[in-house]
Amino acid sequence: MVTGVIRPIGDVLSVDAEGFLINPCHRDLIAPPWSVAVAAVVEAYRSHFGARLHSVYVRGSVAKGTAMLDVSDIDTFAVLHGEPEDADRSWVEVLHPRLAQDFPFQSGVELAMVSLCTVREDTAAWVWPFLIKTQSICLWGQDLAPTLPGFKPGPALASHALTLADDLQEFTVHCPEAGEARDGQDWCQWIMKRVVRAGFELTMARERTYTRDLYPCYAAFARHYPEQAPQMRQALQWAIGPTSDKATLAQFLDDFGVWMAAESAVVTAR
Repeated sequence: MVTGVIRPIGDVLSVDAEGFLINPCHRDLIAPPWSVAVAAVVEAYRSHFGARLHSVYVRGSVAKGTAMLDVSDIDTFAVLHGEPEDADRSWVEVLHPRLAQDFPFQSGVELAMVSLCTVREDTAAWVWPFLIKTQSICLWGQDLAPTLPGFKPGPALASHALTLADDLQEFTVHCPEAGEARDGQDWCQWIMKRVVRAGFELTMARERTYTRDLYPCYAAFARHYPEQAPQMRQALQWAIGPTSDKATLAQFLDDFGVWMAAESAVVTAR
């Protein structure tokens, strides 16, 4: 079993006088060695996509200037003229090992792609304009953020809470009963992060803020659901230090996970 220590780290997005979330990201906050890695990622996007590339963004701790060596990953995405193709995904698989070798201080690089049409016109894909407006900085190309509407915290921004019941079912079906411990730990970490973040989404409207950081998610949930706080702390512990013991996880999720899914359905329906 992987061990992990719960630390009160992470932050939340503030709101302005009108209640809209404020983007804390700024290009000047990306310092070496992260700036060198980010520049390499941008060049890789430009080299591969050429004229198809509209813009490139980085989000998360790197964009906020809070990235930690050997801990943080580099979350990037490209907006394209046209839809991503299968060859683009193959390119990502080839690029990952090179980036890991060239920049060993990062824990992973996300290379995502979305079409300009999706960002501008697909209301079901609201997460993309949401990320651009509130949690990203444009590294290259035409910045779309000034053209997008603002976002206020509330049920409309829920994502994990909406799919939690399906995620619990997916965990039950696909998490291995036995075999490679690492596989079980990966599934544990995946589902527990979703539980913790769904917990925050239950409180988002009352907290009047937004975060994906795990500890602030837990703390907000504990303030509003003190009776369930011990169970959420256990979920946080497993999100940080996962276990491969599916029987123990299944027992926990059959109880607290089912309660969370039911509460999520109530809150998101308001």
